[in-house]
Amino acid sequence: MHWTVFALAGIAALAAIAPGPDYPEPKLSYSDIDAILAKHGPLEYSADAGILETDRARALMAIDRHIAHDGPLSDPLAAFYRGRIDNALDAIEQVPAPDEGVMIWKMYSSGFVLSAKGICFSVDVVEGPVQGELATAEQMNARTEPMMAGGGRRVHQVKLYWTPEQRRKFARLIDAHFVTHRHYDHASFTLIRELLAAGKIVVGPRDLKELYVNADMPNAENIVLADFAQPNTIAGVQVLVFPGFQDRYRIEEVDGERRWVWNENPPMNNVYVFRAGGLSIMHNGDCRGYDQEFYPWLVGLMHTEWQPDVCLLIEYFRDARKTVQNLYDPFIIPCHELELGHVRIDDAGEMQLHVSGYTHRLHGYAERIREGRAAVMTWGERLLVRPGRPPTKE
Repeated sequence: MHWTVFALAGIAALAAIAPGPDYPEPKLSYSDIDAILAKHGPLEYSADAGILETDRARALMAIDRHIAHDGPLSDPLAAFYRGRIDNALDAIEQVPAPDEGVMIWKMYSSGFVLSAKGICFSVDVVEGPVQGELATAEQMNARTEPMMAGGGRRVHQVKLYWTPEQRRKFARLIDAHFVTHRHYDHASFTLIRELLAAGKIVVGPRDLKELYVNADMPNAENIVLADFAQPNTIAGVQVLVFPGFQDRYRIEEVDGERRWVWNENPPMNNVYVFRAGGLSIMHNGDCRGYDQEFYPWLVGLMHTEWQPDVCLLIEYFRDARKTVQNLYDPFIIPCHELELGHVRIDDAGEMQLHVSGYTHRLHGYAERIREGRAAVMTWGERLLVRPGRPPTKE
């Protein structure tokens, strides 16, 4: 199968990396990658070597190369991914929560599990690139025709998804789950259904709750809507929430030209700032527009206990990184890399994978990584962040 692989440059431009199977065979196997990641934590870079010249960077870039070479539907990739998720779930269960600070596990794309004394919670964890907002991976794989979405045909098949046992284990370990917005790469129909069935707390925006209630998801009426006017305490987690949106505008074709037009019903996007372990941790989801109402809200966090120490940052809007760096200079863990649901079929019938990979992230964050102010993390890795101390693997 022919793949065209792209790296996202900024927000609008796409630059081709390589034409799929013509990409050179990766030199590191998946077992090699696992061994390197077990040895080198997310911050273990050599000050003397270039960021891209370390064993850890080579391992991350090898994941990009495997996907570029084989596409996102390869069985070895799926086995590697599920093994990484197994490792994370085992560690979440077995590693004690820190007495001070927060242990952060990177799951898939924009999803994280956070463990602090007395609490284990998650934000935007999904089981993989399952493109149906109201469907399971098994149902998506049963489809025979490409989906129509976003102005083009999408590939619906998925190999990267969790086993039923992984889903049950996740629901057992998590006390509360937070969702920024309703899109499939941030809200998992399957995992949220599992969490609600287990009696766990799920927090999300109003249109997410309405989506699931109208689809007759069991227990969807129990999804919690956060108070935007004041801090919330949910399952022992203090959280401040901004009621944002993903797209105030959308692109439409008008008189043969693509133009920005006002979006009458944009997806709601909660921006969360969590207080746990003596730290403030922000996840911005896909909130667009660091001006108007949102920018003053961000400014209002400065010099308070809510000023973010850590940003789980999606650069969905081009000013996101610049804004938070200028306001807070936080420790940044970038998100949304290798979002393998962003696959389309072009007019020639070829599959195009539009993603930002680890190679791109390492280039973009090289300076902050050298300064100890950022970490590019992959599936199943963890990082301990404590107040006033450099982050560590343990």
